[in-house]
Amino acid sequence: MKKILILLLTTMPLLAPAQETKINFTDEPSWDKILSMAKSEKKSILLDVYATWCIPCKKMEKEVYTLDSIGEYINRYFISLKIQIDSNKNDNENIKKKYYISKSIKDKFKVTSVPSIIFLDSNGILLHRSLGYMNADQFLSVCRVATNPLTNYAGKRDKFIKNLLSPSELMDYALELNLYHEDSLAQIVTQFYKKNYLNLGNPNDILTPQFPRLLLKYPTLLSSQDKLVRYIYQNPGESDRRVAVKGFSHQLLDYLITRDVVKPKLEGKTRNNRPATKSTWRSIKKEIENTWDIQTADRVIEKNKTIWYTQKKDWKKLIKLKMKTFDDSSFITDSWKAYEVNEFVWNVVFKHSKNVNTLKKASQYMKQITKQYPENHAAIDTYANVLYKLGKKEEALSTEKKALYIAEKSMLNEDANVYKETIKKIELNIPTWQ
Repeated sequence: MKKILILLLTTMPLLAPAQETKINFTDEPSWDKILSMAKSEKKSILLDVYATWCIPCKKMEKEVYTLDSIGEYINRYFISLKIQIDSNKNDNENIKKKYYISKSIKDKFKVTSVPSIIFLDSNGILLHRSLGYMNADQFLSVCRVATNPLTNYAGKRDKFIKNLLSPSELMDYALELNLYHEDSLAQIVTQFYKKNYLNLGNPNDILTPQFPRLLLKYPTLLSSQDKLVRYIYQNPGESDRRVAVKGFSHQLLDYLITRDVVKPKLEGKTRNNRPATKSTWRSIKKEIENTWDIQTADRVIEKNKTIWYTQKKDWKKLIKLKMKTFDDSSFITDSWKAYEVNEFVWNVVFKHSKNVNTLKKASQYMKQITKQYPENHAAIDTYANVLYKLGKKEEALSTEKKALYIAEKSMLNEDANVYKETIKKIELNIPTWQ
């Protein structure tokens, strides 16, 4: 009898059913019946939109949906349905029957990423939505927001219609609309925000850490003529501090001036297949100086000349421009500027110049940089290649071997292989710039 009892006890786990999700996902394939269920039970609808290849979806399935606390809350307030937006040969009959629902949901709500959780009311009207993996606490929080008309997606829309959203809430709403590809409504919201707050409100209320994100999504929101832009120009330090982005003010101003002033004039030259002459640049610079100041004009013109000469492959003018800029600035103590110099020397001077004086100056730049940053193997590699192009083979070899040593020491195998190939070429007198 003991043996029988032990056998039963040891085999019970094998006989127990596999772990199931605690959320009761319905298998009902009829959308009309799902809506009827939601109405009769006075519940909202939760759509778990997933794909069979989606790892975060499977992670939520395993780690979140199996929790009793999650199942208890979701089953009380929602009719839940899984929506698979891809298809494969292993799909069962129930999934196949819901293909039409999946396509309808994907198209209607412009689902482009998964996991995506969509909440609807019992009429199938959007209440709220969320995108990306969530842990149990985050998921439960989103579900609670979804059922609250004061905080959910639908509630924000109602508040917007009634003009009850604050400037900060409008920014959040515009970003949310962008995330879910609600382009038409997003355009209306941003234009309302611009008209009623952007140029009328207190800049201190507008310049928050949200603001750069908003401009990234809606770059046409501002023009160089706006009052807020003038405030940012006059208060760059304070503006940078408020948005929590160093250099934001200069970057924004340069972008707007380029878009509104420089590009229209240069595009006219391109359309007519005419070069941008010294007179062209002088005219543009003068216009910027008159509206802003000389320093801003110099900065914007230098950036745009760099782009223009690069696009036109006018390497001679580009080299002259950039070397004058580097000669007038201190790039040794600025790691980002040193990186810029290295990129310029490699991609422009080394690859496109045969001028000995230009190459000598470039080698001087790289000598200073490698002295300041002795572990920067990429800069050392650039220096070695420039030396080789100048005919200093032995010095180039010893320098390239330093780059290889650092790369191997840091286990950067891909870079090390490149440096090995360069060493072989130098030893065999094969040009490395072709």
